[in-house]
Amino acid sequence: MNARKSGGRFFGDGQLFTPDGTARMLPLTHRAPVAQTTRQHPFRLNTGRIRDQWHLMTRTGKSARLNIHPAHLVQVSNPPGTAILRALITDRVQPGQIFAPMHWTDEHSAGGRINALVAGETDPVSGQPELKAAIAHVAPYPAAWYEFAVSTSTPAPQTPYAAKTRTSAGWRIELADLTTPADWETYARTLVALPDATALSVIDANRRLARIALRDHGILQAALFAGPSRVTVSRDQLVALLGQSGDTALAGRPGADVPDPGPTLCACFGVGVNTILSAIEQGGLISVAQIGTAPSAGTNCGSCKPELAALLSRSVLREAAQ
Repeated sequence: MNARKSGGRFFGDGQLFTPDGTARMLPLTHRAPVAQTTRQHPFRLNTGRIRDQWHLMTRTGKSARLNIHPAHLVQVSNPPGTAILRALITDRVQPGQIFAPMHWTDEHSAGGRINALVAGETDPVSGQPELKAAIAHVAPYPAAWYEFAVSTSTPAPQTPYAAKTRTSAGWRIELADLTTPADWETYARTLVALPDATALSVIDANRRLARIALRDHGILQAALFAGPSRVTVSRDQLVALLGQSGDTALAGRPGADVPDPGPTLCACFGVGVNTILSAIEQGGLISVAQIGTAPSAGTNCGSCKPELAALLSRSVLREAAQ
């Protein structure tokens, strides 16, 4: 919204907000970021969108295909605020820099609102805040337990860390907390608002492990898996069981007769890593184009083609080593 425009799509007519509708190039002098790294805050924090946020428009929070990948939890902090995030150690960023996706709000990511760490310093000309240049301290988050859950109803987490996203049949959510619930079944029912559902559970108090499935009239409405370390279950398979009988839900993985597609790599067609690897190995595929012919991955927007090429390369190297 500005003096000349209110509502609708900005620049939809191909014109800018200048008298003749064309751009103005301004001669500017570089100004270093206001926030400077220190021994206490040695990292430079960069924020932006990941591939599937651009492609699936997930700033609206309506995508059913943006996966949340399990990884180590860290607490990122600086003078403006704190966030609990999942960390991936990678060489895709420069040493001393960290990147975090934006557009995760309090509604979808308790404790993960990254813009809380962006200072109120703005560019004097554009008004843009320092979204690419915050400073940060990073430390492990000492979670007492981790949890993965799926539900047909919207979860209502009360934990310091929670990240939820839509699925085709409801929601999936990752959680962590510093204290362990006294009663896992009561906790699960409260989380997904199913006080009267029939519960099937396997709970090992000594090992602090819990697996709970909640069904209504024989139909799986929710499933929860928790333990003292990262939960290792077939997430996509559990998502697919929602709304079905869910007899095998507590196993946390497909049966021998049901293939596990693995984490989604091609968001356009919902093709998983395991499906692609199986096609490569069984079909003797040697190019990204051939992968597109088999499981269709990479044939729409094409943004996953670099990852397909990496999978293909690893598969070829593995075969050469055998």
